[in-house]
Amino acid sequence: MTDTPDVARQFDVLQAFRLIDSLLTAGPSLESLLALRDRLAGELLSDADRVASTLADNFELRTVTGGSSTTTDRDALIKSIRRQSEAGGEAMMWMELEDLVVGESALAGQGLLRMLRAAPGATTDGQSDNETVCAHLTSIPLAFFLRFERALMTSEVIFMEGPLPESSVLHTGALPSIAQLGVLLNQA
Repeated sequence: MTDTPDVARQFDVLQAFRLIDSLLTAGPSLESLLALRDRLAGELLSDADRVASTLADNFELRTVTGGSSTTTDRDALIKSIRRQSEAGGEAMMWMELEDLVVGESALAGQGLLRMLRAAPGATTDGQSDNETVCAHLTSIPLAFFLRFERALMTSEVIFMEGPLPESSVLHTGALPSIAQLGVLLNQA
């Protein structure tokens, strides 16, 4: 499968950051928005320390999917980001937000969670079986609600549907690398 520029453009890795930045520019600089931006950047860049700096010690994530609920504490969430980092760039996660509602001590939003996972062994002409040449992108509709104490997240509830019926295959280079994204996100 060959990626066209349109395929790569339909997945906007930095869309949520532009939305948050526009809200920060338009109104008062709320600590909650800054914390959300930093956490999303940490998750995208697989930077567990950056994510940890946005979470209160008692932070709890509740994920509701198909009627069942799971709870993840702060330490388990940070460990999962560290595992993602140890994957060496073979996994990337970001959100594309349709709506974001901001209050002093709470945020709510909805959109898509995008997860990109490398597909080792997939090949194209001229590539060996050991080289990663494509990745599978899964998109999951979600809604979330975050509570804050000052600039730290104390709780999050995420409502997720199942993955969208189609899964996209992207060739290496169709999206920016983690290093490229780090440069873009840290410029702001």
